[in-house]
Amino acid sequence: MISNERKTDLRNKATIISMYIDQISGKDTFVLDELVKLIQDLMNGNFKLLTEKCTKEEKEFIQGTILENKNIIFMKPEGLVSDENRTWFTDDKNRDNLFYERYERYIGGKNGFNKKTLDSFSHEVLDPIINQLGNPKATQSFGRYGLIVGDVQSGKTMNYIGMINKAADAGYKIIIVLTGTIETLRQQTQGRIDEGFTGFDSDTAIQKEQKYIGVGLDSASKKGRKAASFTSKSSDFNGATATSLGIAMDMLKMPVVIVAKKNVKILERITNWLKENNTFGENNKINHPLLLIDDEADNASINTKADDDEDPTKTNAAIRRLLFMFSKYTYVGYTATPFANVFINPDIYKDDLGLDLFPKDFIFALVPNENYIGGKEIFLEDSKYKKALISNDDCKEVLPATHKKYHEFNSVPDSLKDALMLFALSNAIRDIRGDENTHRSMLVNISRFISMHEVIKAYVESYFKKMLGSYFTYGKTSQNDEILNRTEELYNREYASTSDGKYVWYEVKCRLYEANKNVMFINVNSDNAMINYKEYANCGAKAVYVGGLSLSRGLTLEGLCISYFYRYSKTYDVLFQMGRWFGYRKNYEDLFRIFMPTELMGWYATITESMEQLKSDLLKMQQSGKKPSDFGIRVMNDSTKLKITSESKMRTAQTLYDTIIGFGEIIPTPDIYLDPSISENNLRCTMGLIAKDKRENSLKIETDAITGNKCIKDVSVKTIMEIVEKTTFSPANDVYDKQAVLDFVGRYKDTYFNKWDVVFVEGFKKTTENIYHIEELNLDIHETKKKFDVYYKYLRMQGAREQLHNPGDTSACLPSNKAKEQLENEFCNLYKRTHADADKRPLIPARQYLDTKNRKPLLMIYLIELSDAEADPNGNEAMAIARFKDAKTVPFGIALGIPKYTDEISKTTTYKINVVEQRKLREREQYPVDSDDYEEEK
Repeated sequence: MISNERKTDLRNKATIISMYIDQISGKDTFVLDELVKLIQDLMNGNFKLLTEKCTKEEKEFIQGTILENKNIIFMKPEGLVSDENRTWFTDDKNRDNLFYERYERYIGGKNGFNKKTLDSFSHEVLDPIINQLGNPKATQSFGRYGLIVGDVQSGKTMNYIGMINKAADAGYKIIIVLTGTIETLRQQTQGRIDEGFTGFDSDTAIQKEQKYIGVGLDSASKKGRKAASFTSKSSDFNGATATSLGIAMDMLKMPVVIVAKKNVKILERITNWLKENNTFGENNKINHPLLLIDDEADNASINTKADDDEDPTKTNAAIRRLLFMFSKYTYVGYTATPFANVFINPDIYKDDLGLDLFPKDFIFALVPNENYIGGKEIFLEDSKYKKALISNDDCKEVLPATHKKYHEFNSVPDSLKDALMLFALSNAIRDIRGDENTHRSMLVNISRFISMHEVIKAYVESYFKKMLGSYFTYGKTSQNDEILNRTEELYNREYASTSDGKYVWYEVKCRLYEANKNVMFINVNSDNAMINYKEYANCGAKAVYVGGLSLSRGLTLEGLCISYFYRYSKTYDVLFQMGRWFGYRKNYEDLFRIFMPTELMGWYATITESMEQLKSDLLKMQQSGKKPSDFGIRVMNDSTKLKITSESKMRTAQTLYDTIIGFGEIIPTPDIYLDPSISENNLRCTMGLIAKDKRENSLKIETDAITGNKCIKDVSVKTIMEIVEKTTFSPANDVYDKQAVLDFVGRYKDTYFNKWDVVFVEGFKKTTENIYHIEELNLDIHETKKKFDVYYKYLRMQGAREQLHNPGDTSACLPSNKAKEQLENEFCNLYKRTHADADKRPLIPARQYLDTKNRKPLLMIYLIELSDAEADPNGNEAMAIARFKDAKTVPFGIALGIPKYTDEISKTTTYKINVVEQRKLREREQYPVDSDDYEEEK
């Protein structure tokens, strides 16, 4: 943490640089990534003498100070559209924009946005999306489908409320917002729409005592249009209530909004009410234009029935039936994890339901602001906030992941005690920083059962009160107070370095009681709601929330600082949505902490990398003129994505599991048999075949100019296929399947795959302790060290991440360093267009080096040194290390790198394997499915 005195000096430096920028640029607005690059160039160039003694953190502070005082414009969302020439909204220059103008004034005042920033949000972010909606004034019928992808807790709600206001100005009469399956989330969304669109408290409107709030307090709002709400914070849709408002649908002069859960009965209630209160035209359709916004669109909306010819799931059918009642409608889904949505079959059509919900017309990716803290800032290897992660593996001793509905929870795990103490410490520190009246929260999400929540809350609250006892009497207790001593240890370990001498432990200790005496403990589930933050606007609410599914999707916890999470899911998209800790952490970004199982940290890293790759793929396809339907197929054929969502959501999923191999992919074997003899046989077989090819075709062992690893170029496809056929790798490898690989390589053996480059991926080369001699080639190779764990019969490389290769491995054997740099620059340019914080050079993913036609396919060989850094001397990992040492061999793995020779999606191979055989030995199957299609069990 930078001291206040130092900050003053840094602000002076920032002022000097800022004035220079104004002088040379002549601009009064800046695109964020361009301004960031300019600032960094100046600190490394013209103003190097001014900043050369500054630390990295101090330079970031200077940069942030300059950004705060500039007019920053939002970055335009990038995406795929079926028609690039749609400009109906922006072409209408005579339209009154009364709804959006008052919303713009509202968010400007609330967020401190100046006019330039507001114009950017309106014209750069919203208008391109609105143009892709159907024109409500069109004389012909239409049905348009789209998807907006935005990071968890990154501002999607602000985006779609802006869309609602613009759509109302354009002429949309009926606006339905579906908010997921949880009433708490629906209430929160209703409150935000009350403030941002209708301008009145929906609860008071139902009572005929309308209270103006939000946009309704705008001085010009009385001259503007009005909107009606057929739902309220206290009540989901009720036909009788809607009728009592006295608004005749056929004579609509104002838009109406309905905020509803994705509940079949409620959706049917809306449909029936619309049927009864509308006149249907000659086409038997309602002629009022409908905008339906599906928040958390991957939750409950997806048809998970295995057979497309069957009747779809009830919720999916209810949404489609509702849309299909209208002659003019637009469906817009919002989600942070879009995999299930693009798996939808775009060709499905039923006479009574219309198309399925595939986003056939547009897909946009929103760009969060620079200070957004998402997965890549937390979970990746070089992440800025990696230190925020703390293991809570001890929770399983008290509450196993597979616990039953009435499990006996009778103590607080030590890690949860630590989490509560860190919450207390963070409250004290924030008070010292002057944030006394801000909202603070902590979440405890360790069970999906409502019956468990009250029990967990009681124990957590009881322990926290015990903590308060120690904090209150700190001056009178002995030096051996266990809670105080542990709190001090945690302060020194986690937070002392953030103070930078600003305050000492004694000052924090003195604040602990006052800062935490009013902390509330609240269950959040289908039986209980969250607190109303408005009631604490002047003093700040401090709360520990205990819950399950209700804390897992869409819900915003104000000032969330400490997260205690012990949940598992078979699918990464469900797991990622549970991450309420993503978002903006202004003035406490150094304090937030996340407790979770060590294994889950790897899972979150995997899904983070997949999301980053998805954004890159989206832009690549946009540049090549692809349509949304092409993107859906591309993701479906991306072998690294199959485990990210449930099989039932893939729309092609049946009782079989698809292993899909395509161009531009890596096919690795990260799960290696625990039996050393299998690795030894694989190694000897592979080396023997390569040595034979080397002799017969006079091949040479070379040093790769790109990676410095040993390699052999121009190995025949016959040798590669023999290696695949004669070696034995674990069926636990999701992507690598012998027959699938043979089918795919065999199909193109005389064209793309005729010759291969083989590289021996080496580890640290400045030592001789990790050298393995390959007799068949008379070659010494530096073994590559890997972290691992033991799952049943397998060594799992990188633990839960199941990753054999590193990002740079696939750069081996590229034609030149120039070719490598070109591929890296292509990725960096794409990255800048989808990231507001693109000031840092991103980590180049392994697949990027395969995104070219100008190279041969690659066989990567791994001779592995098992890392004992974290191995329990008496655990399975230590036994595995000993077993391979005794056998005088090493774990052996391979990975195939397939260059992207073609974009033709049809040229992929799908090989089906029985899911039971593929998964039966995976521990993940022991975890319960955290279904995102039902409310928590009662």
